[in-house]
Amino acid sequence: MLRSLLFIFFWSCLGSLFAQPLTSADQMPYFPGCDRFENGSDKKRDCSNQALVNFISNHLLYPEAAQNKQTEGTVYVSFVIAADGSIGNTLVLRDIGSGCGDAALNVLQQMPSWEAGVHDGQRVPVKLNLPIQFSFSPGSEEDKEVPYKIHWAMLKKNQISREQLRTNSTSPVQVRDLFGNDILISELLFVYEKKRTYLDAKSNGRMTPQMNKIIRRAKKGGVFSVIATVQKDGNFIDVERQFDIVE
Repeated sequence: MLRSLLFIFFWSCLGSLFAQPLTSADQMPYFPGCDRFENGSDKKRDCSNQALVNFISNHLLYPEAAQNKQTEGTVYVSFVIAADGSIGNTLVLRDIGSGCGDAALNVLQQMPSWEAGVHDGQRVPVKLNLPIQFSFSPGSEEDKEVPYKIHWAMLKKNQISREQLRTNSTSPVQVRDLFGNDILISELLFVYEKKRTYLDAKSNGRMTPQMNKIIRRAKKGGVFSVIATVQKDGNFIDVERQFDIVE
């Protein structure tokens, strides 16, 4: 009898553990439509990523208010893929206003069930972060003259090493205009992504222990994004810079 109770207690604790969403799993979730590829293969991951991009492109509606105000930028959302593949716990991490956050959440709500993540041989809930871009001219952002740019100590190029990133952890992130003037940051967001890992942390512009923790966990092959929010004439503007970690 005691052995049976201990067995039930063990599985109850295990169930409670896996009830908490993971940010990294042995096999991260796949967007549907890629069953023809083998689990764990690069082809299936690439197929899943492309299918997700296509779904967002086909279902994202640009809010009329955002169009009228010429609002552009990237909304960052968070959601949980449950053990049965359903979507829940949707949340806007970084909004650009004019109804874009609600439009991004609406895309999540229309998503079909995913192929759930797997950890230690069991299907588990997994939390994902997702950037959704709002732009009138997709793909042309790099060609535009950006009024503000992110400067972070010695990071001059967009391809960096882990050591360079860690060295920068003691230096503040700065935003400057075209004339080199410092602009006050009202909110700062770090996002690190690499296949099975999605981490984020935000602050009022200063480096925090959580941000340093993300820096320490960054590895070769990942993408480290810095998004700073500044104010101009009463409007909030997001300034973004991405770093590819190459060694």
